[in-house]
Amino acid sequence: MRRCVITGIGIVSPIGVTQQVFWQNLLAGETGLGQVTQFDATSFPRDLAAEVKDFDESEYLSPRQSKYFGRSSKFAYAAAKMAMNDAGLERVDPLQTDVLVGCAVGSYEALEKALVRSRNGLLEFEEGLMDMRDLLQSVTYSPASAIALLAQAEGYVSTVSSSCVSGLNAIGLASERIQMGKARVVFTGGVDTPISRVVMGALAGAGMTPGGDPDATADSLCPFDQRRTKSVLGEGAGIFILEDYQHARARGARIYAEIASFAQGSENMNELFMPDRSAKSWSRVVSKAVSAVKSRVGYINAHAPSDTVLDKLEADMLVQTFGDADMQATPVSSIKGSVGSPFSAAGAFQVAASALSLFHRQIPPNYNYKVPDPEVALNVVAVKAEAPRLNSVLVNGHGLGGLNTAIMLKKVKNEYL
Repeated sequence: MRRCVITGIGIVSPIGVTQQVFWQNLLAGETGLGQVTQFDATSFPRDLAAEVKDFDESEYLSPRQSKYFGRSSKFAYAAAKMAMNDAGLERVDPLQTDVLVGCAVGSYEALEKALVRSRNGLLEFEEGLMDMRDLLQSVTYSPASAIALLAQAEGYVSTVSSSCVSGLNAIGLASERIQMGKARVVFTGGVDTPISRVVMGALAGAGMTPGGDPDATADSLCPFDQRRTKSVLGEGAGIFILEDYQHARARGARIYAEIASFAQGSENMNELFMPDRSAKSWSRVVSKAVSAVKSRVGYINAHAPSDTVLDKLEADMLVQTFGDADMQATPVSSIKGSVGSPFSAAGAFQVAASALSLFHRQIPPNYNYKVPDPEVALNVVAVKAEAPRLNSVLVNGHGLGGLNTAIMLKKVKNEYL
């Protein structure tokens, strides 16, 4: 088995564009949460989301790409270009380069605009109402295709769509492509732009977004905190360059971290959420990922979306898996208070934060953690923590429909080879 390492990170997030700004704002305890600006959401139970701001697409895309790419593809393409520059990759072997991107929802803005223009709600054909551009901007495959064009990749190009763990699963599967010798370089990560009337309306109707005070803002997201209620939508893209370790070493690449193991499993159910089954399945997945790595887990980057039930379930699962003593000694934090719940991009942001934690040996704080929950028996990081001996990170993910994923990252001692 070959070793798989991360050599490039590109980020388009609600708390910053570029991984440097993203990391700086994570450590500073910033949040991207605010009122929705992409459309009038005042009729929704809560007019809140974590939107990407300060994204100047002219810095990354040509006028033609700006015209034909949807919001998801724009974010993914820009993040991939950043990752490529960050990795110092001017060119790749097309036949040895893959693209594997997580995308669960994609972009709905083109379809929603067409619905507004339509006289019959798209129930009947109307000449000139929609064209291929509208369709291509909406399908989940488009971001991977856009990245493949950038990379000139002629290897395996595909999209992973598995709810909120799409990004984590894409990264895990991409690492296996490297480990099995099927590719030397893989562009991977997650992207989603679910902040739309369709998605927000569905989640609000299902009671999966916060209600209460319509004027509340930043305090609405507080993972593991006793005040938490429900998650809030986010958006963005996190794209990575994964390489065969020897390939990276031969070209003198900087290495952020090694992807040491990947495990995923399904609870095999139709319901969106079943706590009893979730805890058992999630524990098995985490145990499998951890058992593949001999070193002790130094930090856990949790899924915790600021949900009353799900945050406690994850905490209970971790205690069940590792024991009370270990969980009191192991630092845990969630970045969802900063970036919201951006579907596929969530796992990508978590992996980025975890790789940067290993590289810089710092642990980002759990945003807005003020009132500890006595039922959450974890060592939650409330402020930025220095971690000079941090050597491994566990990344947790959970998706609607009972999907669980875990990835273990390890520090590579000589990052500049």
